[in-house]
Amino acid sequence: MRLFAAVKVSSQVSQNLGHFVERMRGNPEVPPKTVWVDEKNFHFTLKFFGEVSDPMIQNLENALAGAASIPPFEVTLRSIGAFPALSHPRVIWAGVEDPSGGFARLADAIEKATVDAGFAAADKPFSPHLTLARLNHTARPGLPKVLERSGDTFFGAMAVDHLALVKSTLTAKGPVYEDLRRWSLK
Repeated sequence: MRLFAAVKVSSQVSQNLGHFVERMRGNPEVPPKTVWVDEKNFHFTLKFFGEVSDPMIQNLENALAGAASIPPFEVTLRSIGAFPALSHPRVIWAGVEDPSGGFARLADAIEKATVDAGFAAADKPFSPHLTLARLNHTARPGLPKVLERSGDTFFGAMAVDHLALVKSTLTAKGPVYEDLRRWSLK
């Protein structure tokens, strides 16, 4: 199974992000083949595991259960950015304000617990963001300006009070996500 650890977005923040995506879809500077994330799929990926064999799933669940022992925290979703840069967007994302450092603590706990359980270490440092779209081709010249003007968009605040192990099934219509397990932060 193709698995990742994630935090799902609250319904209000998800709706606000969905409204932004709809406005962007109608913008003539956005390439028509841009792949937008469906509102029901908004999440923060904390660690991607890739294909995990059935015998290893219980080890992964045990590791994540232990990592969920940090207290809940609050974050605010504000800002629009792009990887690798606004001037050359390949991924459009919503930024996170996390004054308590909760996401970093949770990501560190997941990293330590899963490496101790025999899973590979992450290949890059954790950077909290929420993917909104992927561009599979060169952006139109006006898109960086559109993103820059949207840079300080406020999407809302939410409590991060859970951790989920999510199964990702790739289909022709995009990925389908299913929570396999969910743990409350303590």
